[in-house]
Amino acid sequence: MILDGEDSTIQVKHRGETVDADKKNAIGAGPNLVSYNPITKTGYVDIPADDDNINIIEYAANTAAAVRLNTETGKATQILLVTTDGSDECGPTDPSCGLNMQGLGELLQQQYGVHLALSMDQGGSTTMWIKGERPDRNGVVSRSHSSVPDIEDTPRNVANGLFIEVLNKEVPQPY
Repeated sequence: MILDGEDSTIQVKHRGETVDADKKNAIGAGPNLVSYNPITKTGYVDIPADDDNINIIEYAANTAAAVRLNTETGKATQILLVTTDGSDECGPTDPSCGLNMQGLGELLQQQYGVHLALSMDQGGSTTMWIKGERPDRNGVVSRSHSSVPDIEDTPRNVANGLFIEVLNKEVPQPY
């Protein structure tokens, strides 16, 4: 994912491919969820059929990074960081546990109108934190691993994450 104003984009690399030498930072994630067709100027769900990642079929909480484009210029207009709630308690084949990758790709493309999207994480470590939101949960706005009532769904420690600092004062509100 390249975050560079209007030139923000998601580049899909496949196993064995390397990051371009001029890149200073990169995040390994996947699978790909939504790709852009510049001829039809539309996004489409594009999960690699040969990807053997078990997370593709499992239903769980999910995290994705996505981009909306101006279809006339191909330039980014919005970057979305999305989490969906789910539970580790009911089993990976149960649709009531959350979304699988197909469902997440469809949600992003059809409901949010994204043109590019990449899965970032799945399961109990899926967490969305927004400064100033949900003081009763220390800013955690997602539920990622428990089917018990919200008050009992305590945040889980994670070892790493993607942190975004907004430098201007116009912070978009979460959906």
